[in-house]
Amino acid sequence: MPWLSTDLVTARPCMRDETQELSYGDFRDRVEAAAEQFPELGVGHGSVVAAMLPNQVELLITIEDAGAAPVVAGADDERTAGRPVLLPTDLRTEARGGVLSSVDTGADDLDLLICTSGSTGRPQGVRLDHANLAATADSMAQAIRLTDTDHCLLVLPLFHVNAICVSFLATMPAGGRLSILARFHPVEFLKAVTELRAAEERFGFPLIEGYGLTEGTCASTANPLDGPRKIGTVGVALPGQEVAVMSPDGDLLPAGERGEVVVRGANVMRGYLNRPEATSAPRRSRPSCTRIRPSWRRR
Repeated sequence: MPWLSTDLVTARPCMRDETQELSYGDFRDRVEAAAEQFPELGVGHGSVVAAMLPNQVELLITIEDAGAAPVVAGADDERTAGRPVLLPTDLRTEARGGVLSSVDTGADDLDLLICTSGSTGRPQGVRLDHANLAATADSMAQAIRLTDTDHCLLVLPLFHVNAICVSFLATMPAGGRLSILARFHPVEFLKAVTELRAAEERFGFPLIEGYGLTEGTCASTANPLDGPRKIGTVGVALPGQEVAVMSPDGDLLPAGERGEVVVRGANVMRGYLNRPEATSAPRRSRPSCTRIRPSWRRR
């Protein structure tokens, strides 16, 4: 996380939950304190670690510096299939002051193992690498022009891909601030939606709807910040992504035709956990593609 290495935002408010608030400097120190303890616990490059906590700051005290991949579990056999190696224990919240060993982590290394919701079938473990998360964070930040004046209210559970990849990872590099709610309340959320619609009409604040799946690192489309925004639609493709409609035979269809939505871009997952057939089945090769991941992903 390069944004933690700069001194420009050290004192800036970074995140808070219902019991504590951290500056960017505080968060960096907590990250380093956790990271220096992982080797003592046998956690290192290529390890998979389960994080089983409620929505709170500690869940975002990242293990990225250890080169390990978190499984944010919620927590049946499928969701703990990554075989976590870190058992319940108390970790120091302050670093001892030593020099952290550098970890040679590549863009294609596994960064996050997260499960789909299972809304259309059995939940599946999705393997996301560093390039996936970086692509989505950058794409969202560009699309809605995030800056250090933005304050994100995180209402989703932190085992949800949106909470991690959009609310957290898109906000932090911009120098923004994150407030974490412990629990999602459907009734209160619906009240808030009604109020937001009224607020947009009265004060001109944009309400932006979008679309995406875990397999696409959460976000693939959104209504534009500038230009026509159509409430009730998914908007347009985010920067760095392509969205099209495909026939059952694999042919791209013209506008107005019905078919299956496909997505292409650096945000497309590495694959499903231990399911090579499910990983390869939905992909459609297109010779003309020049993107990092040269295939269409059926949604």
